[in-house]
Amino acid sequence: MAIKNNQLLSFVIFLAFTLDINAQELAPKPIPIELVLGNNRIGLQSIINKNLPENNRFTFFSVTNFESELSQYAKGLDFINNSQISYEIYKGFALSTGGNFTKVTGLSPTMGLQYVFANPSWLFVATPNLIFTTGTTASILAILEYKPTLTNQLTLYSRIQCLYNHNFKSSTHKRSYVQIRMGIEYKKYQFGLASNIDYFGPDKSFKENYGVFMRTNL
Repeated sequence: MAIKNNQLLSFVIFLAFTLDINAQELAPKPIPIELVLGNNRIGLQSIINKNLPENNRFTFFSVTNFESELSQYAKGLDFINNSQISYEIYKGFALSTGGNFTKVTGLSPTMGLQYVFANPSWLFVATPNLIFTTGTTASILAILEYKPTLTNQLTLYSRIQCLYNHNFKSSTHKRSYVQIRMGIEYKKYQFGLASNIDYFGPDKSFKENYGVFMRTNL
């Protein structure tokens, strides 16, 4: 399904707002950018998690996933962006609102919750949301990272990332995935083995991709 011009314009404006937040932040957190080279597909992912300038309670959180089959055609291209601004109400718990953008549905407003727990070894993020598209969709995105120190220069890097979307109107599965990473972190770089398992639509059409990943913090 072709993306309508007004949907694309909305996303460009939203992306410009994101970049403006990054430029203004006084003490910027790193932005991880990941490349996956697999047996079936190539993928890119970025995660932004930043406090708004001079404010510790308002946070901008955005996860962008792009995947394409290993061909010159766009038939196998998949794209998801979930971006939200959250307001912390109590020790990692926050209320959030934002937008969800996909190749099929375009840009849809979202509202929900966010929970973040982080220390030097562990990171856990969960974002249950309602996506106000046709029929309204319940969505949950969860990220769990474990990074124990191995030596003075090396750290184990592991991550599991899951998404599940369920449409209320049709009472059917809409989109889900499980991503697994296992590797090594050296300074600002992570690399190792990657696995992506994707399901699409009511019939849970299945795509798999196994390979290697390379990740760095900008």
